[in-house]
Amino acid sequence: AVADQLEGKSVKVVCKAGGDGRLFGAVTSKTVSEAIAEVLKIDVDKKKIMLADAIKTYGTHPVKIKLYNGVETTVNVVVADK
Repeated sequence: AVADQLEGKSVKVVCKAGGDGRLFGAVTSKTVSEAIAEVLKIDVDKKKIMLADAIKTYGTHPVKIKLYNGVETTVNVVVADK
């Protein structure tokens, strides 16, 4: 199942940031969707990615994905500078 393929996996998103570590721009659900498609070869609609606020800092961020009613999984989004 798609949930099993995604559960616990990590995808890396590369972004530039200022000296204080805050990103120029932000990582949005669209960015996460594109990263999953590129790295894991699984299409996930950006509307199914439960991101309360855009990610604006480096680090590993667990992101919940609601695939279907009652079916959720979590993917780790690693935001790095290279």
